[in-house]
Amino acid sequence: MDPSEHPGWRSAPSAAGEPAFRRPLGALELGFYWDAVTDGVAVTVNVLDLEAAPAHEHEVFARDNVVRAWLRLKQRFPLLGAAVEELPGAECIEFVVRETALKTLRPGELNFVEFTDAKDVARFREQLHNGPTVLGSELLARVWVGAQRDAPGRWWVFIPVVHYITDGMGNATVVREFCEELASLGEGAEVGGVPLEARLRTIVPTEVLTPSSKLSVPRRRWRFAIAKVIQDIRGGKTVGGHTLPTLPEVSHTKPLSRAIFVQFTVAESQQIMRTCRAWGLTLGNAHPVLSQLAFARLLHRLHAQGTLSDADWETRLRQPMHYTGPMNYRPYLDSAWYKSGGAEEVCIAISFYTLTLPSLPRAPTSPPDATGAPPFHALLSPARFRARAQAARAQSKALAAHPLLHEFHALRLTLRNARTRTAALALREGRPASGLSPLPGVAPSAGRFAELPPCVFANGGASLGDRDALMPEAYPLPGAGAPPEPVRLRLHGAAHDLRCRMGELYLGALTWRGRLQFFAAFDARTYDEALVRAWTEEVRGATLAFLGAGAEVPGARL
Repeated sequence: MDPSEHPGWRSAPSAAGEPAFRRPLGALELGFYWDAVTDGVAVTVNVLDLEAAPAHEHEVFARDNVVRAWLRLKQRFPLLGAAVEELPGAECIEFVVRETALKTLRPGELNFVEFTDAKDVARFREQLHNGPTVLGSELLARVWVGAQRDAPGRWWVFIPVVHYITDGMGNATVVREFCEELASLGEGAEVGGVPLEARLRTIVPTEVLTPSSKLSVPRRRWRFAIAKVIQDIRGGKTVGGHTLPTLPEVSHTKPLSRAIFVQFTVAESQQIMRTCRAWGLTLGNAHPVLSQLAFARLLHRLHAQGTLSDADWETRLRQPMHYTGPMNYRPYLDSAWYKSGGAEEVCIAISFYTLTLPSLPRAPTSPPDATGAPPFHALLSPARFRARAQAARAQSKALAAHPLLHEFHALRLTLRNARTRTAALALREGRPASGLSPLPGVAPSAGRFAELPPCVFANGGASLGDRDALMPEAYPLPGAGAPPEPVRLRLHGAAHDLRCRMGELYLGALTWRGRLQFFAAFDARTYDEALVRAWTEEVRGATLAFLGAGAEVPGARL
């Protein structure tokens, strides 16, 4: 079926006459569905660190108010209350939205807990991050709410959500709007206004929202054919590559998700952004170059220590380095949908970028520093750093501006979905999942670059930008023209713990409360945690060396 000919929502009341609606998952949703079937990976656990104002704590976190807030959130964003159903043969998966499921609590959906101290919180967080999956076909999102008893006024909320109904923008909406509903107090549990059927018409697969979907069938097919030719040519040129050395072969089907964070001070963060602006770059443009410099320093050190063999080292030096990751697809979709709420809708609306940098920087004649690696500026001069970041920027802009952007997106999903479905069904039946892939186009044993045509990606990653505007600190939020209300709730922290896929290595960046931070999310059964930590610290060092205080800002001409 042509992806733009998606059938959409249809009324499907139950035998008892209960209002309900169904639609097949779109191509993007379907790929992440099969990921989630693989032992609950591709799930994001939203972690909210909250402080209630003393005068309002008992109101804000009263059981009735928490229930009211969650019910309202489900009615406003119906996929949070949806279920999924596999039709016979697992060829078609459908969302099922029942009106009663949006207005009532289902068993296990909303849970109240109590935490003794920070260690108790950490244990619970780890259980959601790596324990048995808590989501399934009937519950695509769940909530746990609890006070930390050794810290008066401090509360924690955990909201795991399957990736196929949300993304980075959607998760920010869940966090912000749940805080807003909690702090608003007075409104009833039912949300009036738009009928459910009309609301669902705005929650459609991305392929329905592309400009290409409005073209005639012959023209759409012609564009797909041209895109396929271009993709095949590009794919034939995207070869080689390498990533971090992996652990010895371990036979496993369940990843161990870990995350490592490094932060900058507010002053450092401001300077980094000033340098990026002076160079005409975004942090996202510099992101892969910072990763590559961290690879270079780490691999130089491993080779000098004898941990990395001469043959491995020489092979890596000849390889280009490929990067991939999610990009916000929403601005490229239907403009009316985007402006009327699609920009922050709770749904998944991402695409994927890929880009290539030249081979690993090296400094064979430079004496090592105290860490045993060449200094950053011996690996790349500021001018060459800027040139590589501009090359990354040019590749990203070329993809986003390409007239066949949406066709490339659809073609990639077709290949990805076939692979993830095959792997998920194999695991379900107890067979080896040879088709499992941690990232689009990456084979399972990602570190074994010599065995993996056509290419290996160094890591996945993306810059999520400034999260402060998406998730403010104080609630309720000020209303337009309304008198200010007292602050009842403060959001001190909002993390998004990713249940990683097998072999995943992801480097993210964001700004939170004025402080830039990098985070590495990875499968600790594929990559050594100490090695990933060292790599992440090197990313921080590279950022300070090239973008921090004292960074050389060359003129417009290189």
